[in-house]
Amino acid sequence: MEKIIIDTCIFVALFNKSDRYFPKANNFIKNNKNKLLSTTTSVITEVMFLLDFDINAQIAFLEYMSSGGIKIYDILDSDLLHIAKLMGKYSDLPMDYTDATIVNVCEKNKIKSIATIDSDFHIYKYNNKESFNIVF
Repeated sequence: MEKIIIDTCIFVALFNKSDRYFPKANNFIKNNKNKLLSTTTSVITEVMFLLDFDINAQIAFLEYMSSGGIKIYDILDSDLLHIAKLMGKYSDLPMDYTDATIVNVCEKNKIKSIATIDSDFHIYKYNNKESFNIVF
């Protein structure tokens, strides 16, 4: 089964009908039900911050996440040093914490496909050598 990790921008578009990516995000989720979709806890935090203009969108997002269709990876204490190293390596972009958690989770769980519109993921490397497969 193909594994795909979902970045913040996809969820924000999915829960903001005025977002220009809303139709594409909606179709992406509907068309990938047979794949293992996942994200990180820091993505959830970032989505909640970006949806702060609409409490109903925030609630709908949390209800959606609680339904179990998306696996949520926690960030462990043991991940923090690697995340810091990733942020240092890509400091010229710069890589933010949430992006670093996504790369970290991908490397730990052998996930090479990312749903994102963030162009930085075209630069980040999986295990320092392979490009990620951008699926959105």
